[in-house]
Amino acid sequence: MLYFVNHNFALPNFDPRSVWEFYHPPLHYWVSALWIKLQMLFGTDPATAVENVQYLTLFYSCAALIISYRILRILQFDGTALIVSFAILCFHPSLILLSGSINNDMLGIVLSFAAILYALRWYQNPTRKSILLLALWIGLSMMAKSSGILAAPAVAFLFLRKFLKAKDSRLIFWKQFGLFLAVSIPLGLWWSIYCKIRFGMPIGAVTGLQPDNPQYLGHDSPI
Repeated sequence: MLYFVNHNFALPNFDPRSVWEFYHPPLHYWVSALWIKLQMLFGTDPATAVENVQYLTLFYSCAALIISYRILRILQFDGTALIVSFAILCFHPSLILLSGSINNDMLGIVLSFAAILYALRWYQNPTRKSILLLALWIGLSMMAKSSGILAAPAVAFLFLRKFLKAKDSRLIFWKQFGLFLAVSIPLGLWWSIYCKIRFGMPIGAVTGLQPDNPQYLGHDSPI
């Protein structure tokens, strides 16, 4: 985050695999850098400003709960089923822990939730607006974290199911699918393509942990 603060949001001019976790897409770090800069304008010291990125992830976590509630309602959860399902989400340890983090996980999750919500809305009412919003959210989720692509198979299944059922209006769906790809692919893949062209980084690559890294657990693996 401080790299983007100090370099005015410029992309790294070095191989992202060679330094920390720069291989991650930059959306979260751009938003966090903007938040840090805004705080520093009002006199907040850099260390505190970075710590306050937790306010962003707390907001993302709360937004994820609101979106998940709407997903449950679209899926016609009601009564006890709705209460129990939503309670599990509200008190799930992952969302609680990630709400206090400063990494990109929570932003990737909330954007993936938004993509799922709009995929369901599109399936119920396949308008151009809903598919464009779906493309926006899934593209941004991949721009926040590469694992955002995990929502794509479920979305593709809904597309295929709707397409096969619409025997008399398939041309409309072809046009909508084209719009979806035109928006989601540039948003979701530009970072991977940029790194591939400039640094030769394989698409989807992650940085391996060295044995002297405290997070490396290979020494304890039975395999």
